[in-house]
Amino acid sequence: MTFSEAKEMILSALKPLGHDYLGIIRRAFDEGWIDRAENERKRHGAFCSTVYGVHSYVFMTWRGRLRNMFTLAHELGHACHGMLAGQHQSILQIRSGLFFVEAPSTGHEVFLGNYLLSKEKDPLRRIHIIQAFMGTFIHNMVTHLLQGHLERRLYRLAEKGVPITLSTIRQEQRAVYEGFFGDAVVIDDVDELAWMTVPHYYTGLYPYTYAAGLSCGVAVARRVLTEGTPAAEDWLAALKMGGTAFPLELMDRAGVNLRDPETLREGAREFGKLVKELEELLRDLP
Repeated sequence: MTFSEAKEMILSALKPLGHDYLGIIRRAFDEGWIDRAENERKRHGAFCSTVYGVHSYVFMTWRGRLRNMFTLAHELGHACHGMLAGQHQSILQIRSGLFFVEAPSTGHEVFLGNYLLSKEKDPLRRIHIIQAFMGTFIHNMVTHLLQGHLERRLYRLAEKGVPITLSTIRQEQRAVYEGFFGDAVVIDDVDELAWMTVPHYYTGLYPYTYAAGLSCGVAVARRVLTEGTPAAEDWLAALKMGGTAFPLELMDRAGVNLRDPETLREGAREFGKLVKELEELLRDLP
């Protein structure tokens, strides 16, 4: 897949959000906002930063894979959010709370996954798309939630005065994995060090917000694809509010009630649908 092909697919997937929104995406591609080239000693990962009064910058490495396109769409969600907030709020009020900040990014991934599946009928290609789309749910609803559980356990130990040593973190990491996977997965010594690769821990109580963001993104995508322009306008209005309201109030403005546990469960059910179709497609392969 070429970068140009990814651009067109992302634009098509986000078309329901309107002409002005797509204009920001086009600017990101056409005006060089995206640092995508391989480079010696280039930092690993994908990030986005918006400079107030200038524009957003997206940092990633493009390798032409389908999952790369989901990552690109994710970071462009942050870019659009930053631009819309910056255009409508002061520099002191552009940043929304962490509980909301991953909704625009993961929401982009949901729009993209739904679009790709709506256009593809070939079983093998659908398998490829579903596997990539499942990565969105696994990363945000499993990996990051487990990271959040580890944080909670460590904070509680610290509050009791227990020293947070390397041995303690390793023990807690193993306990989190064993509690979630049971005997379905063998946890080895290396898995106890998984926390060392996660820079989010240095942001403070950040990982769990990805599950909240994806749940919101799933709900927003469903509303927009079902109700059309009014739902899209609600979503853009929430993005433009920046940091002028609390995260749950921003979600309310978008028509999403994250106070209701059913919203989180619905996001999990979307993942279940992908798993079910993947199993059926694999079973029917010649």
